[in-house]
Amino acid sequence: MGLLSSAPSAQSSASYSARLSTGLARLGEELSILITIENAAGSVDRVPKVTDLEIGPIGSPFHSENISIVGARRVATSSMTWRISVRPLALGEYEIPPIGITVDGERISTKPMPLTVVEDLKGAELGFFDVSVSSGSLVEKMPFELEMLFGWDVGMSGKVDYANLILPWWGNLGELLELESPPSLASRLPRINLNGSDTITVEEIGIRAREGREFRTFRLRRVFLPTRPAELNLSQPFLEFGRQGQRPIFGNGRKKESFFVAGDPIVLSIGNLPNEGQPLDYTGAVGMFDVRADVDTRDVDVGESIKLNVTWSGEGNFMFFDPPQLDRDEAFEEFRVFGSANREKGLDRRTIEFDVAPLKDTIKEIPPVSLSVYDPSKGEFTSIKTSPIRIRVRALENEVLLDDDGEGSGVQTDIEDIQTSALGTSGAGSSMRSPDLLTLGLLSGGVLVSWLALRTQIRRRRGDPNGPLERRRRRARKQLARDLAKASSSKDELKALNDFLAARSRESQVSWVGRDPVEHLTDAFGDTSERLAKVIGRLERGAYASSKNGDEATPESELLELADQLIRSGL
Repeated sequence: MGLLSSAPSAQSSASYSARLSTGLARLGEELSILITIENAAGSVDRVPKVTDLEIGPIGSPFHSENISIVGARRVATSSMTWRISVRPLALGEYEIPPIGITVDGERISTKPMPLTVVEDLKGAELGFFDVSVSSGSLVEKMPFELEMLFGWDVGMSGKVDYANLILPWWGNLGELLELESPPSLASRLPRINLNGSDTITVEEIGIRAREGREFRTFRLRRVFLPTRPAELNLSQPFLEFGRQGQRPIFGNGRKKESFFVAGDPIVLSIGNLPNEGQPLDYTGAVGMFDVRADVDTRDVDVGESIKLNVTWSGEGNFMFFDPPQLDRDEAFEEFRVFGSANREKGLDRRTIEFDVAPLKDTIKEIPPVSLSVYDPSKGEFTSIKTSPIRIRVRALENEVLLDDDGEGSGVQTDIEDIQTSALGTSGAGSSMRSPDLLTLGLLSGGVLVSWLALRTQIRRRRGDPNGPLERRRRRARKQLARDLAKASSSKDELKALNDFLAARSRESQVSWVGRDPVEHLTDAFGDTSERLAKVIGRLERGAYASSKNGDEATPESELLELADQLIRSGL
């Protein structure tokens, strides 16, 4: 079911939904308003009165309880569902006003619900409506594409000057985060009506043949990221098209004649990532991946940098997993790993550049880069590896080679070399020499180089106050204030708050998406974690509201005061 969730996560957090069983009904047909409150005490306060619609009564809710295992956690959920009958008494287009409900003592108004009432659903043979999902195996954190193809017979061209998509669930998918839409190659991008009151941009992809007939064809595509396991039953979509007069195509005006064609109901079964069998080096990759690698050079000196570019492509959450940590991979123990950077990050591919340097001239190849991935098509974790890359590593010129007794092998010591054994002459009768200025300089240089290397390694970890994680953590409060000052919507405020939480907890930017603060934070935070959960819920309701009326601004001062309270509590 399409939920407008106050906290789209795998935890048992409070949420609610309100939707019509269909957005298109025949005259006299009975339909329902379905209101569900999950994991909270709640009530439906009243239902509105609408001329020519019989609504109500409210009645008693249906109660449901369930205990499930989500990941490594045992989660108990409960819900109350009210089914309120609606019977249209006249033809026309209606909008059921917001319905007042109470969720855990908080008064909330649902969004308006449009309804079209017709005498007969004629026109099924004159058009088509196909709905498809890019993957048959959906799992949390794995993006998928929802595609709708629709249109009408080219013979209707002179009789069609408006179109309307009826999608009652559009904008009410709280478990799904909408990602950047795939690029369009269509030459025409018209806007058509959506649910009678809004408009939406679609692709016109020309004339397509179906079963021996030609249809003027349009396409609507969206990419979604499931934030938690769920069973979503999206009601039947409809395309309404017809003629309304002398207005431009897709304009507004009084409709003269209408035709309707239905698509199949959409069922989305979203599974959870299994905890059993999860590799220790798993960094969140989900999908069906291909991988390749290349380098900027194959002929280097010992210690010289090589740029290793690894590209993963296919179907998966390429924007959301963390890169492999080569400095912790035993295969790269004879390499120095300076770091990594994203070079390409999109819906269908991800390229990461690793900066590595071989430490010995005996190295003949760059070892495979391994990434642990959960493959939903197989239902198991797999390891995706690049092929080894042949390289030649040259010894440094004038390098000091020491024998077992510490004597140099006839090669002069270079100022860049580090002396690793005691200075002196071995053998009978030899006497110790006092270190000269060159030796002291070499020792000092060795200490300096060692200190710089140690400092680099420490900075990669959490403890160094001048390391990047700590600098990001200290700047988090100021960055939040700057982001909130530029925010123009609840979605902007939600992103700013999630970025702040990730910076303070030293995690990736998406780590707080779908996370329940009450479950994640310790008891030391007390009521602050519950307050954070309510604020996030409010921002999510605004961020994913289908209309601007549902996007209620949260005062900047409230968010900054909450951030200060979290910092004082130890975040």
